[in-house]
Amino acid sequence: MRRTKIVATVGPASRSPEMLERLIRAGVDVVRLNFSHGTHEQHLEVIRSVRALSARLERSVALLQDLSGPKIRTGRVKDGQIELLDGARVSITTDETIEGTPELIATTYDPLPRDVQAGDTILLDDGNLELRVLKSEGERVDCEVVHGGTLKSN
Repeated sequence: MRRTKIVATVGPASRSPEMLERLIRAGVDVVRLNFSHGTHEQHLEVIRSVRALSARLERSVALLQDLSGPKIRTGRVKDGQIELLDGARVSITTDETIEGTPELIATTYDPLPRDVQAGDTILLDDGNLELRVLKSEGERVDCEVVHGGTLKSN
């Protein structure tokens, strides 16, 4: 008995019923739908196709929905990118009108100052940059750069 499962992420190039059938016949066990892309109608079509094909081919095929998390972004930064250096201090503000510098950046997430406290970790750029919260007050969160690097706009 095979214990390994084959997971196929379905997108525009692979969501037609014909392609889905080819994938299932080739051994796909799980069809993954990335809800960060595509419309709900497109995903519903894939779900219906997979269910129909699964029944017709008498093959159990699971569906996996990968849901997107909240889109928390930084604001614009000077010249499109700034460098955050290890050990440096940087503050995050909810005032999105500012142009970010290595000392002050903006966020689109207004509740941030209420949601963090001293000692918390804030990750930027999909976890590539790490900040430690020193204090939070008003519209501002003061941090120390634990692991720095290049931070781009948005």
